[in-house]
Amino acid sequence: MTRHSLPLSFMLSWLLLCPCVVGPCVVGPFMINSATAQDTSSLQYQNALAERVRGVTDEVLPSVVGIEVIGVLQSDGEVRQDAPTSGIIIDGDGHILASSWVTRGPSASIIVSLDSGERFPARVVAEDEHRELVLLKIDPKNVRLQPITIPDPEAVSDSYPAIGSTTVAVARYGEKNVPMVSTGVLSAVDRLDGTAVQSDVRISPVFYGGPLLDLRGNVLGVLIPAVGENGADDPTEWYDSGIAFAVPTDVIAKKLPRLRDGENIPSGLLGMVVGG
Repeated sequence: MTRHSLPLSFMLSWLLLCPCVVGPCVVGPFMINSATAQDTSSLQYQNALAERVRGVTDEVLPSVVGIEVIGVLQSDGEVRQDAPTSGIIIDGDGHILASSWVTRGPSASIIVSLDSGERFPARVVAEDEHRELVLLKIDPKNVRLQPITIPDPEAVSDSYPAIGSTTVAVARYGEKNVPMVSTGVLSAVDRLDGTAVQSDVRISPVFYGGPLLDLRGNVLGVLIPAVGENGADDPTEWYDSGIAFAVPTDVIAKKLPRLRDGENIPSGLLGMVVGG
């Protein structure tokens, strides 16, 4: 038997064993280096994913702001400065959509920091207590703002990504407005009584109010402090747990007109009326 005429059964047995062998396997005139090929493919995928994440992040960052809540009055009378958080610019008039993190208690001032580093005081226009959202307003003066794109509600429902699709959370942190990014996958939709989508991105309070994106740069929702049903008393207790919730953009688009008009949206109540 020559080297080039090994039985097929013998060659197949070696082909099955070769992926378990470190380094290339030689069978007759064939060379198999599956481990190297897999490593190369994995590296190419990781590089492509990282490049895409950077791309969608760069596109949205001019619309993401940092928010500082200063002089929060505690129940014991002490004054504290809350941890910074984020928000998104939704129009050129200075409306900023943020999370309820900024209104957890009475505060002396709310400061919004733009992508340019410019800082503006903000006032609360209205709150959506049911969805943990707050609409703020700044006076941008002569500053040109770059609003984020909130798609039409019908378009969102038709093009929502599949469960398991990659998601990207974006935020800004601190006085220098440093960008922060966390990636994960879309875990579930219609969570929290149909008011939120769920992702496994690992986030902290600085991400609240920031956008959750897909790899095409579409805004899937705005991240909020929330936990699952019967999960915890404090809605911030699940941060950095790999369980994050965001209010979908189609819901936001439907509620924005009411918030812009200064209408607070209360949490829904379920009750019963007993007839006599």
